[in-house]
Amino acid sequence: MLSLSLALLQAPTGIPAPGGPVRREIGVAGGPDADEPVRREFETGSRLSKRAVVNVWDADKTRKVQAEYGECVVKKQPAAAREFVITPWFESGALRRILPKVGDSWCLLTASASFGSEMRFPGDTMRYALADALVRREFAGASPSLKDAGPIVQPVLDESEYAPRPGRKAKQSELKELAENRQKRVATIYVAHFGECVVRADPANSYALLMSDAETPKEDVALKGLMPAFDGCLAAGQDLSFNKSTLRGTIAMNYYRLAHAPRAASPQVAAQGTAK
Repeated sequence: MLSLSLALLQAPTGIPAPGGPVRREIGVAGGPDADEPVRREFETGSRLSKRAVVNVWDADKTRKVQAEYGECVVKKQPAAAREFVITPWFESGALRRILPKVGDSWCLLTASASFGSEMRFPGDTMRYALADALVRREFAGASPSLKDAGPIVQPVLDESEYAPRPGRKAKQSELKELAENRQKRVATIYVAHFGECVVRADPANSYALLMSDAETPKEDVALKGLMPAFDGCLAAGQDLSFNKSTLRGTIAMNYYRLAHAPRAASPQVAAQGTAK
């Protein structure tokens, strides 16, 4: 049985790659850091982080900055924000085109100014912030029907990206880095599928979560309401922990994608596999 308590919601855990001992438990914590996958579609966060001065804030401050940043970008660049959230990955040319729009430096500085520092958005964190703001902007009046949402494209694992370059002998340190990056990628893929599963299983409480403000009693109530979905979507034999931002973020990203997905012929069709 899944265990998700308010005590766990404050536990200082990150996102380990799936594997290790069997533990069907979700721990949630705050903080700006998360694992950084290496595929092109997830490079946005790490690129921005190299230009920013990072302080480690508490969960409340971090999540407020993320929310304010998402709201700012969605207000200034709604079309680019939608494209960035809905598109699973970008080729380099397309990424260069959209990055200046969603990676808005003014929004980043404005959101973080009150806390005296800039902030980085590693991994899918930027998509999470934008998706959360988009859902709250577009569906504030009423929740969309997701029961007939068709399949959506999720990230995949390309083993060639984690193999040594042909024609040269890789150093041990390079092999170790490739293996670590592959583990992070596997975790990212799992989190994406987990988020879709939760939203499909319980769209009502997913919507309630996204309509609540971060770090509030309403958010905790919505998270408790999602516990059965968490339990049903966490694969047996997986060891996976989330921080609060990641848990809400993957639900936001998948909720928005499902809301804009092609409609399936029937709920049974929509429930079939979600990855390409």
